[in-house]
Amino acid sequence: MAVTDPTALRFSNERIRTAADRLARAYYLCKAIKDRWDSLGGGQPALDIVENDLRGAADYLVSVYTWVYDTEKIWFVLGSTSLIPDNPAETIEDGSPSDGRPGINGEDAVRVVTRAIQFQNWLLSSTGSFSDALRDSVSWINTVYAASRGGEVTLALADATNFISRCGELVTDYENSGDLHLSYLLAVAVNPGG
Repeated sequence: MAVTDPTALRFSNERIRTAADRLARAYYLCKAIKDRWDSLGGGQPALDIVENDLRGAADYLVSVYTWVYDTEKIWFVLGSTSLIPDNPAETIEDGSPSDGRPGINGEDAVRVVTRAIQFQNWLLSSTGSFSDALRDSVSWINTVYAASRGGEVTLALADATNFISRCGELVTDYENSGDLHLSYLLAVAVNPGG
């Protein structure tokens, strides 16, 4: 069966695909900055070299957090799986794949929304868990903000190191289960920036 509801198609095109792109790009940025940090041996010498890139990655994670927060809220306002059923047989007739984008179905859409929700869980968890839906802490998101250009003018080594730890957590989670988490995003992403 096909999903043809105009609201569902708009949500798929404007939110699902964009969330997949942004979340995948967050992974690639975190992987790149963590790899570079590690290759430089970490510490103040690494920070002196990568500070601009590190702040750019932190800024990007802040923007992704805001985007996925809005996406989750809109998803629930529109009816979540009553709008787009969690079913691989429910293809979303959004113009793909004839327009060059990968096709998308209900299961794909729900997986991307799930990753968006897990991204927030991670940043608002007291333990850094992607599955902790309590969202009872701001420690993890604060480490991202502290490393961003919205933080202190002079980036402290402790804040940079904490951000690198956050990047490592994201990379590890997205590579979990043989890259399934990242694969879910790449299955429908249009411009993931990898």
